[in-house]
Amino acid sequence: MGHPEISRDSPVESGCHGRPVHWYAGFTILVLCVTFITSFNVIFQSDVESAYANLHRTVKCVSTSWNSTGFKLDCRSCVVVGNGYGIKGTSLGDTINHYDVVIRINDAPVRGFEKDVGNKTTMRFFYPESASQNPSVDNEADTLMVVIPFKPMDLIWLRNILFDEKRSRKGFWKSPPLMWLANRSNLRILDPFFMRNTAAQLLQARFRSKTKDFSLRPTTGILAIYVALNYCDMVHIAGFGYPPIQNLTAPTHYFGKTVMKSMKNSGHDVSYEAKALKRLEDSGAIVYLHPH
Repeated sequence: MGHPEISRDSPVESGCHGRPVHWYAGFTILVLCVTFITSFNVIFQSDVESAYANLHRTVKCVSTSWNSTGFKLDCRSCVVVGNGYGIKGTSLGDTINHYDVVIRINDAPVRGFEKDVGNKTTMRFFYPESASQNPSVDNEADTLMVVIPFKPMDLIWLRNILFDEKRSRKGFWKSPPLMWLANRSNLRILDPFFMRNTAAQLLQARFRSKTKDFSLRPTTGILAIYVALNYCDMVHIAGFGYPPIQNLTAPTHYFGKTVMKSMKNSGHDVSYEAKALKRLEDSGAIVYLHPH
């Protein structure tokens, strides 16, 4: 089976073609932080004002070096490159590099893996625990670094980095970088609107009746796909999919030594995500670039 053809000369005949993309500090869509905070049950109501203050101060800092009058994403063709082991040995690198928009996940490396994953990176979605201390190593000079604020501490970490304030390791499941050598003008903050809607719409997760909390958390990868589907005419994916959950020693990533056992207490339900991706594939909304 050959790789889908990507035309760089004409846009896909389906719709948006360069419509504005909105985020915080550059891509700013609906501000639904309170909805995010209460629906995900991540902080007490008394902390809402504090969370908003952190968000406002952080976004203001990011905005100072970015022209907020508008940013257009060329949405003709997009590929979301996941970190899954399935992309290993596919030789998809050149194909990936020909997309208008290439989205990568967390701290996944490109150096040394270019043959399979390419080296073009338009955007990289991450959260503090998955941040690379030096983003220049596996990204380009103009790569947009998109922070996903899964919890209030994520914004506090970002604020502390930007304002060079005292760092704290508390509140993180893994210590995030205490020094983060990123270009501030390339920084964006993903609206929590996308997190809620990825869980509710794409994963079709239900609320727990007592806590009003979602029963599962979207992975960074499924979030990136949901964002791409909102703004890109053609969305292809590679490096998605997990081994059977029973196979605890099976590798999960094309790099490193992470195995399926690590997913056991992660808060992610990979079977839910597999079903969601299957629905998207069957409907023609996404196309896989390799067998899965």
